Amino acid sequence: MYSYILVADAGQARLLRVSGPNRARHVEETEKMERPTLHAEARAANALPSAKPHRDKRGRAGHTVATETKPHDTTSDFDPHAGEVDRFAKRVSQRLDELRMAGGIDDFILLVEPHFLGMLRKQLTDQTRSLVGRELPRDFVHADTKTIMHAAFPENV
Repeated sequence: MYSYILVADAGQARLLRVSGPNRARHVEETEKMERPTLHAEARAANALPSAKPHRDKRGRAGHTVATETKPHDTTSDFDPHAGEVDRFAKRVSQRLDELRMAGGIDDFILLVEPHFLGMLRKQLTDQTRSLVGRELPRDFVHADTKTIMHAAFPENV
């Protein structure tokens, strides 16, 4: 039987399978998922402003003028990426369901960034939710295995 540790934030998720008795646990990272648009967003953020050819009053082509785009309403709390993050939470939840249905799982341990944890909870099925043995609302995505194991099993330190 196995325990699975999910380490995730809104951009990526790591699944680690833990087996063995308390003091002699074996851990291996079995899967890594990324939100597909994560790299596209980074490229877009670093992109240069678009350039448009300039025309004078008579319609003759002139030099090229750089233009910038500004958000329409900076006071809005609308997040255009929230839908993408929600779809990623659903994809992670579906993967946990697949693991549960495959059998052999004792429990899931969720070490997930707080905001994403809330989104993930909404997506979990009741059957998978019943296997969640521990939740820790912290971001461990970039942590090493030893740090993750210490957070997941603090009683064995």
